[in-house]
Amino acid sequence: MAGDTRILIACSMKSGSSFVSRALAAYLGVPFVEAVDYWGRREQNLLEDELLRFVEKPFLIQMHVRPHVPNLEIIRKYNIRVVYLWRNLGDVVVSFDDHIRREDYRNPVGYIHHPARYLALPVQHRYAYLIDHALPWYTAFHLSWRDTPRGFPIIRGRYEHMAADPQGFFERLLEALGIKPDYRRLERTLNARIEGTRYNIGISGRSKGLLSESNQRRLDDFLLRDPEDLAELWAELPWRDAGRPATGSLLTALAGQPFNARAGLVEPSFPGLRIRVETDGFWIHVPGALITPSEGRSARLRLTVRGDAGPMFRLVWKSGRMERERRAGSGPATVEFQLDERHAGVTEFRLDCFNRGNRRGTGELLECVKIEA
Repeated sequence: MAGDTRILIACSMKSGSSFVSRALAAYLGVPFVEAVDYWGRREQNLLEDELLRFVEKPFLIQMHVRPHVPNLEIIRKYNIRVVYLWRNLGDVVVSFDDHIRREDYRNPVGYIHHPARYLALPVQHRYAYLIDHALPWYTAFHLSWRDTPRGFPIIRGRYEHMAADPQGFFERLLEALGIKPDYRRLERTLNARIEGTRYNIGISGRSKGLLSESNQRRLDDFLLRDPEDLAELWAELPWRDAGRPATGSLLTALAGQPFNARAGLVEPSFPGLRIRVETDGFWIHVPGALITPSEGRSARLRLTVRGDAGPMFRLVWKSGRMERERRAGSGPATVEFQLDERHAGVTEFRLDCFNRGNRRGTGELLECVKIEA
């Protein structure tokens, strides 16, 4: 069954990778190769001299590896299939704290020097620490794998799908690997006790009830204030269906502002505002007091949008305008305008949304945040 299968499980921590890698290796009948240790280069980089010990045979290896150029070169050279695993960051924070408390504080992601001092903190303080100090590794991991060279083959999987339907998850994974699933064999594999795993049918979305409201806002802001577009990670957080905007949100204020009713409609939606554009253009009033920076400072107006309203956005004031184009696709994406001292005296802006030749379209404004520096 294994043929010349060589598989790398490129995983973020706490994404269910121990279970996925060992279960997949057991089903395929290939050796599971332990990452040598957690220290230095070996946990997050592929070393060719290590791979040469077994690369002539089928194998499966699990590592928190990043797609640095030398790693991609080794993956191509030895025809290694990459399976990328991810989990929503709210649940990661809770699971990471569980890992430190119950298993080991040593990890390649969030450094803890004296575990007793960490464990003496109240639980919400520990969650806040992990948001600030562990999650930057996760966003770097996400961005680097998201932006791999065009055409580089990656099979992507999610913890949430595996927890909800393990059989279906592995069936789709095998099909993506070009292997026809043997459903009964797979069922027996998943029902058997697999040594070395910690998987216990995890509960997706538990961070919605375990993270305090202030820590949920902390994570919201961590993602929305990043200079890169992390809107998709923000939109997948378990509390996004609650309709509560992030800290500094302007959505409530915008919902009460005049808009071009002849060209479309603004109506409440969860978690933001729905904009229905009936022509190729639409505008909404934005009071200057909401977004202009304080004296001597600059500010960014960051919008998180999805749907087919757009893709051209324009911020207009009496003496000028700025245009921004949202990347293609219906998934969440950010649109950002940079404001400085030139805008300090502006009392009125207009936010335009253009559909070009598409005319009608519906989109959602999920978030609007002013970030002052």
